[in-house]
Amino acid sequence: MPGATVLFQRASDIPAGVDDGLADMGIVGLDRFRESGRGDNDTQLIFPDLGFGHCALLLGVPESWIDVSS
Repeated sequence: MPGATVLFQRASDIPAGVDDGLADMGIVGLDRFRESGRGDNDTQLIFPDLGFGHCALLLGVPESWIDVSS
């Protein structure tokens, strides 16, 4: 887009940059946005869920732990 400037910032800096008016829009994970504590101002979520990304916590334990079955 002619006249558009793209800024690459750390994910933790994006919500503050948009909220402070340094950028017109930002793309960041919803978890990072919520952790920033900046959602109660004039910031509007356009696409709160883009439908990708997944995280799972997996834990491995030694077989000698007989009291752990699942």
